[in-house]
Amino acid sequence: MNDFERLSLEAWVSINPETWEVELIQDLIQSVKWDVWTFVSPSYSQLDIDLARQVTSNLWEKVICSILRWRRARTRTNKWFDIILPGWIQLEVKTGRIWNVTVIKSDQLGYMDKDCLFWFVFYRTTGNKAPSYFIAQSNWTDPRAYLKRNLQIESIFIFPHPAVVYYYNTSKLSERNIWKTWVNYKPLWCTNALKLFTENHWEFEQFEQEIIFWKHRIKVYSLWYKI
Repeated sequence: MNDFERLSLEAWVSINPETWEVELIQDLIQSVKWDVWTFVSPSYSQLDIDLARQVTSNLWEKVICSILRWRRARTRTNKWFDIILPGWIQLEVKTGRIWNVTVIKSDQLGYMDKDCLFWFVFYRTTGNKAPSYFIAQSNWTDPRAYLKRNLQIESIFIFPHPAVVYYYNTSKLSERNIWKTWVNYKPLWCTNALKLFTENHWEFEQFEQEIIFWKHRIKVYSLWYKI
């Protein structure tokens, strides 16, 4: 029995798939100390923040639907996942700026179906500034257009549920809590996602291609799911 079989079923536990014996793994994973950088963060109005989220969310959805060739069944207002594919496959989209992280929530891993998919979208902004910065600075142009001109999607990683659980259970990074909600999560950088794809210890079929969407030249990496 290999590690992937035991460590890809549930977050924070090792499960023997033959006997269903459960072992907590907190003590098996070495936590590492986070490097904390102290800086003064600029403040933006809630209107700027909401508008930036609207622009980026619409863009990610359009790109993903383009990759899927519009084979989307429907979207749902659901706190656990974003899209339902034909065959009722759940699809959750996570986004993060280059040098920043996407967030994998432990309770979400427990809730979602075992055949669901996670899409991790990594993008870059001019000067690596927050999207809200461009909304706030667009004095003479439409703020939505100004933000879009300063966004560049660079890569998308598509992983099945077991691969994400395996990463959660084997990552040397310690858990963190989302401020206010206290939800446990682990971060996933673009470099971590690429390593997860290339190592592929569990030998899922790998798919890799480059797509062009508007001005974006995007590398798409997928395990198991054929793109």
